[in-house]
Amino acid sequence: MGLKIVKVKFSKVNPKKTDTWDFETNNQLEGKYFSVREGVGPNNSRLYYIETDNGEFAFWGSTLLDALMKSVPMGSFIRVLYKGTVKSEKSKRSYKDFEVEVGEEE
Repeated sequence: MGLKIVKVKFSKVNPKKTDTWDFETNNQLEGKYFSVREGVGPNNSRLYYIETDNGEFAFWGSTLLDALMKSVPMGSFIRVLYKGTVKSEKSKRSYKDFEVEVGEEE
């Protein structure tokens, strides 16, 4: 029995487009944390995915957000609150300040 060659045409799969949350327009995002992608974009950043009542949204990580999200279990209900830009007393550099809260089921 000989080897049979079959020609197959492959096409790229385009992943579902998820809107990116703009914390400067709306400072709060809450919903179920369901995924994270690492090494995204030119800065090899993390992209966090949240399912809300209004659909799925993603938000970009930062040094502070990555540290805060590190202890958040996947599947948790979370609230991310943008608190504005602050200046570090130590380095005198400005950064975006966030707070992350994890909800508990009642």
